[in-house]
Amino acid sequence: MKPLCSIAALLVAVAVLAGCGAFPPRDAAPWDHSIGFLPTGDTERLLAYFEYLKRLPPGELHREYNTVRQVQAQQRDDFSRVQLALLLDLPGTGFSDQAKAIELLEPLTALEQRNASVLRLFAYYLAETMKQNKRQQDRAREEQRRADALQQKLEALKAIERSLIERQQLTPGRGE
Repeated sequence: MKPLCSIAALLVAVAVLAGCGAFPPRDAAPWDHSIGFLPTGDTERLLAYFEYLKRLPPGELHREYNTVRQVQAQQRDDFSRVQLALLLDLPGTGFSDQAKAIELLEPLTALEQRNASVLRLFAYYLAETMKQNKRQQDRAREEQRRADALQQKLEALKAIERSLIERQQLTPGRGE
């Protein structure tokens, strides 16, 4: 009978411990549950956070930005710094500022700091990706400026051509 009680007690203990895994830790954020599993590290949490941000409507996204900005101003830790950079890098928002996002990540990406943690390696990856995107956007803007300038020159040449044709038509006997 004693082994049966021991097995029953063991099963109860296993069930209780297994049940504990079903509940998130106290500091779990709402976005931690958006990816189908509970993130274990800061990098996983930030990836889940990004996925969460992509689903937020504009009004809630702006509130989230204000909240994270305040948290980052108070805590100034690596996690909130990367979190704010992710928000600032979102296109199409009123607060989007890629240059500021890159600036926020710079202290985490210095060569001597980069290997200090996985979070800092992730920050380095983000900063490099943001810099590359910014260079591509700058090149695209420059190409658009050139195309616009060429279009204006073409329109000016067409206007000159039209005025020359009109002059020739108005002055009979010339060019005949």
